[in-house]
Amino acid sequence: MGKLLLRPLGFLIIALFLGACGTTVESGTSLKAAAESSYCSTTKSTTNPITITANASYYYRQLSTSSGLVGNPVSRGIAYAEVVVKDSSGNTIQCAQTDLSGNISFQIDKTAGTYQIQVNSRAYNSYLKASVLTDPTSNAFYTISKSFTLTGSESSSVNAGSLYAYARIAESPNMEGGAFNILYDIYLANQYIRTQTSTPSFVADKVSVYWKQGFNPGSYVGVSSGLSFYMQGQRELYILGGVNGNTKTADTDHFDNSVIIHEYGHFLEDVYGKSSSPGGSHDGNFIIDPRLAWSEGWANFIQGAVISDSDATRGKYYTDTYGYSGDTTESGESGGIAIQFDLTEPGATASLDKVGTAGEGTFREVSVSRTLYKTITTASIPFANIWTAFSSTTAGMRAPANVYSNPGIFNMFLNSGLTSGQQSSFSSVLNDEKQNKTTVDYADPVTSSSTCGKYPRQLTPVSDAYYGSEPRSNQLRSNDFYLFYYDGSGGTLALNYSQVTGNTIDLDLYLYNSTYTYQEEYYDSIGQSNNTVVRRSARLNPTFETGSESFDLSGLGAGYYLINVKAHTFNKTSASLNGTAQYSLTLKGSYLCPTN
Repeated sequence: MGKLLLRPLGFLIIALFLGACGTTVESGTSLKAAAESSYCSTTKSTTNPITITANASYYYRQLSTSSGLVGNPVSRGIAYAEVVVKDSSGNTIQCAQTDLSGNISFQIDKTAGTYQIQVNSRAYNSYLKASVLTDPTSNAFYTISKSFTLTGSESSSVNAGSLYAYARIAESPNMEGGAFNILYDIYLANQYIRTQTSTPSFVADKVSVYWKQGFNPGSYVGVSSGLSFYMQGQRELYILGGVNGNTKTADTDHFDNSVIIHEYGHFLEDVYGKSSSPGGSHDGNFIIDPRLAWSEGWANFIQGAVISDSDATRGKYYTDTYGYSGDTTESGESGGIAIQFDLTEPGATASLDKVGTAGEGTFREVSVSRTLYKTITTASIPFANIWTAFSSTTAGMRAPANVYSNPGIFNMFLNSGLTSGQQSSFSSVLNDEKQNKTTVDYADPVTSSSTCGKYPRQLTPVSDAYYGSEPRSNQLRSNDFYLFYYDGSGGTLALNYSQVTGNTIDLDLYLYNSTYTYQEEYYDSIGQSNNTVVRRSARLNPTFETGSESFDLSGLGAGYYLINVKAHTFNKTSASLNGTAQYSLTLKGSYLCPTN
């Protein structure tokens, strides 16, 4: 799914799609070291005009969903990009932009001389706002150029010819075709949102994209393996151009439209939705934090939706390739598919993140992706409804009711805007993917009440599963999470529990802040601190358990928090966890009653 989403939270965990690679980086500020040069947008007046025409195209490598990037590069017009016209002294004499097909038309004074047309890898117009740049140090864009000459005696328009951005290093060392392909993908995403929401004026805010052929941007954040990522809060995408100069056999993403639009999806979530993702390792086949599952699931989905708009066969897949093959003019190339999954697969038998337990899809990113994709395809619910639930400040993810972005609250917002017939179709999709239309599975709001028919709740935990060498608690089966608004008035928050069946289950009580990181008990056991846990009651020896855990809330600031009723599962086998406990939560003697 995308290879990385960085959040500016001081020290944080890098989120890799494969390999569960946890790397600590500091990313509180942008990596930019220089300002980008001003955009050429003002059409200059002329006194003795002549019209100059030209065409700009870029080459890209085509995707085969069975083989990866194969064959010779093919061309496409450079859409809506910046055009700069300069005289022989290097002075800018005109500004323009390409049209959808890469056509260029502008007027200059009919004065004898040699001129140069430059097409740059950026756009700032009503179609897209993006710059594809070489690196954050120079903030330089890519340029292709074409010279033409005027005698001053021309009586009609002049065609200056064609400009090309190539996809082979042998044809151009900077391989500008990669930069212009990234720019085109961002245009496609903007155009999709415009057309699907019937909002012709929509254009997303400016985003900066850093890419260089043969270069791994992971080196900026201390990662040696190939990496594409979005820098949370900075509106910066970093796209993998290869590793150590290798573009023929190494992992590259400049022609992987799935990866590019996925990372742009994180930008859309950052700017138009609401991201609560804590980052963290994920591989598309594991129970993970629902906030991370939502963020990655959304990004996986939006790439499929955008690509499907013009190519339904390719769009139903998320595809990440490495290298390329079948180029008849080159040797030494070799490529294939690194990651691919089908967004239309049934939830119970899917190749990745298959679901079997009620609520499980809330904790699985690929299930989230399939749910969203099936919503617009199988259930025929318009993307406009999804965009409203995603971006609305009153009926969507940006509403005050959303403190922890996750699949359950999105489903709730989406369902509330559907007709009864659409709700029925949406229910079928959710049933297939083991998700709910409410927050019952995660961050369910609790309110104070003298009675509560929702209690007692039961928890039947399971043993930890290993992600690499790290034992992880099952966040669905071994934890219950509740959204809690604390008014600042103090009091004791208590968990009262007893055994129902089987072995003794040791339940613990955690209170997290609104930007918490879920920390596994393994890290607790080796003394690693977690300052996002603001209160905790977790006695580790069940022999001395009294059936309650509690802590005082005095001194804690008013605001939203997350309560976690957590079964102690670290270093416990399935046999020792073969039991069920029941519990209730109270504050100042009143129940904290769940909504669902």
